[in-house]
Amino acid sequence: MIEMAQFYNIKFLKEVEGLSQRQIATKLGISRKTVSKYLSQNAAPTTVLRKRVYSLPIW
Repeated sequence: MIEMAQFYNIKFLKEVEGLSQRQIATKLGISRKTVSKYLSQNAAPTTVLRKRVYSLPIW
């Protein structure tokens, strides 16, 4: 997963500078498919911290 700052950088390079997906991928050193995936999303990725849930044994 990419960081939130990189997500906004991808959006900026596409919308403001008008670079293609291939140019963005080359410039940032990531996959073109990754660029495509994040350009199609409206919200930045967030990290969800998961708690491990232990169940109580049934006696």
